[in-house]
Order: sequence, then structure tokens, then C-alpha cells
Amino acid sequence: MRRWRGFALGAVLMAVLTGCSATPEVDPDAVQDWMATQDSREVAGSLATLAGLASPLSDVVGEGGVTAAFDEPTAIVSVLFACFGPETMSADIALSGSDAGGSVTSQTIRTDDLVCDGEPQRIDMGLDAATEVTANGLGRDAVGAWSVVVVGES
Repeated sequence: MRRWRGFALGAVLMAVLTGCSATPEVDPDAVQDWMATQDSREVAGSLATLAGLASPLSDVVGEGGVTAAFDEPTAIVSVLFACFGPETMSADIALSGSDAGGSVTSQTIRTDDLVCDGEPQRIDMGLDAATEVTANGLGRDAVGAWSVVVVGES
């Protein structure tokens, strides 16, 4: 009898521990539905909308992501980052461009612990003559989705 009690207690303990360490469940249909609504968001001064599924969090800032290129150098003042799925996500944003003299300029940042409630969060960063913007949403468990609206001068 004691063996069975010990076995049952061990099985319950394993189930509890496994439940605590599992990857968070995110409904794939809900993620796709949320992503489908991101292009329809109207933002004054919007230059581009980028979206993707979450990538695994790494120590390398600015690796991977989705890129938008501009035909002409464009002034960028901020980006609006939104995410859906996990509690929080990190965002990597990279701006690159060149000045009139041909010198290449770039700016890459990571913003951590952005709350994933579906609402946009403003990240102030600017470049007067951007030719390209790359964005990526990163999570510990690589679940969920993100979107970025690139905002220029309005």
C-alpha cells in the first residue's frame, strides 16, 4: 500500500512540475487572426507595417526579422511595437540609411519586457534618411506574434 501511495505522490508531483515548466500555450488560430488585423491599423505618418511570428530570444541584437526597404531616403521618428501571445516580448529594431555624402548610418536597439496585450507601444528612435527598417519580436519560448508600424514625420 505504501508503495502505491509513494508512486501516486511521485506521479502527481511530476505532473505538477511538468505543467509549471511547459511552454505557454498560444492558440495558433488566435495568433493568425491577430496578425491579419495588423495591416488594417491606421496610424498617422505610417510608412510601413511589418509582422511576424516570435523568434527565440538570443544574446545577438538585430539578427533576423522582417525588413522594409524604401525607394527614397525617408525620415523615421518612431516605431509602434505590438505583440500577442506570451506575457512579454523583446523587440529588436534596426534602421539603416545613408547621408548625402554616401556615409552609411545605422541604429539598432533592443527593448525588453514589452507587454503583449495587443496594444501598440511606442519606441522612439529616429533617422533622417532611412532606406531600410528591420524588426523582430523575440520571446523566451518563441510563441506568439508581433507587429511594427514604422512612423515618419506626419
